[in-house]
Amino acid sequence: MQKTLFTITLGLFMLFSAVCSEAATKVIKNVRVTVNGEKQYFDIFQSPVEPSLWYCGQTKPSVLKRKAGGLEIPEISIIRYQKKDIKKPQNIIEGAHFKMHLALGPSDDTLETLKSKIPKASNGRPIILSPVPFGAIRLFLQKPDGQKIKLKAESLSGISSLHSSQNVAFSTTLGALDTDVLDELMRGNTGAKYTLDYNYQYSDPVLSPDIAPNRGNQRDFSTGTEDKPADRILTGSRDFNKIDREADEKAGWETAGQGFIGFGKYAKSVQDMCVFIEDNANEWQNAYLSLPYIYKLGEVSIDKIELDVSLVLAKKAYASQKLTWTPEKSWRDSHGAPLVYGVFDLTKLRQQHPDDFNSANFAIKQRIESNGNDVLTGESTCEMVVGDS
Repeated sequence: MQKTLFTITLGLFMLFSAVCSEAATKVIKNVRVTVNGEKQYFDIFQSPVEPSLWYCGQTKPSVLKRKAGGLEIPEISIIRYQKKDIKKPQNIIEGAHFKMHLALGPSDDTLETLKSKIPKASNGRPIILSPVPFGAIRLFLQKPDGQKIKLKAESLSGISSLHSSQNVAFSTTLGALDTDVLDELMRGNTGAKYTLDYNYQYSDPVLSPDIAPNRGNQRDFSTGTEDKPADRILTGSRDFNKIDREADEKAGWETAGQGFIGFGKYAKSVQDMCVFIEDNANEWQNAYLSLPYIYKLGEVSIDKIELDVSLVLAKKAYASQKLTWTPEKSWRDSHGAPLVYGVFDLTKLRQQHPDDFNSANFAIKQRIESNGNDVLTGESTCEMVVGDS
């Protein structure tokens, strides 16, 4: 009897150990690889929907840089502005648009190294390893008082996947106090502290059409009328939609890495190339077109990109520039000066359209040379939003 009990207990223990071991393989943290003599650390985690699909992302991302005249310039930009409060014109609103570009995904060689760290799928399918999807990335700036500022993740390149990306732009709009704090921290010796979160329970909506990102089964409390449930909440009742949203914010998220980001180690002349000032409370002097970071995509070799950009209203151009990208020099204006933004003077546009100049668009003609002799041309428009886009 004791022998039988011991055998059953041992079997249950082995089964429990096997389950724990299987669960432990779903997230592999801090995998170290060496790239060009520098160490990089990655978290690798498995899709809860498809066992053969895994995601990977750096836990200590680096700021992307561009070279200009022998200088390295970090891909960090701050547009500081002042403007009158529409509701109370006697008040001045101060703030900033902040954006930084980080490298999160692995190179092709690193991808193969990381793939070798993944156990074989139990279903026998080949392992697929992809960069972390945007839906599974969160980045916060940490303020000295302990509060966090959440940044929005977005793709950097128009030709990259909309679902996941090797490199990611993080952006936010800040109020006056946060702008002053951020500016001081970014120029300081340590920089601004950040925390990077990954969602290890991320459900890919492409693989699981019935499951929204970061969520399990959803509940629909709509009434079929035009009145929203949130408009009819009674005292003491529970807002189930709010409960679901709060659950979404917490489910599956874990801190993958943290560190400091800034340009304190760069010369003031380099720092000033990353900070733009719009201190006229009545009007912005310029419109800003954010330029994408371009990187190698598979076998496609991009040799040159030319953008003819015009600020257009009522089919008339009021400011134009030709912007050029090459692998050696990144983005340059027509005079050869390096760019983070394309900057367009609004004076002429505002003089002729004082009441509706904000309705202007960026009209963009593009020409892309790739693989030596392939040429792609196209035209697009981009909305101008209070001086920037």
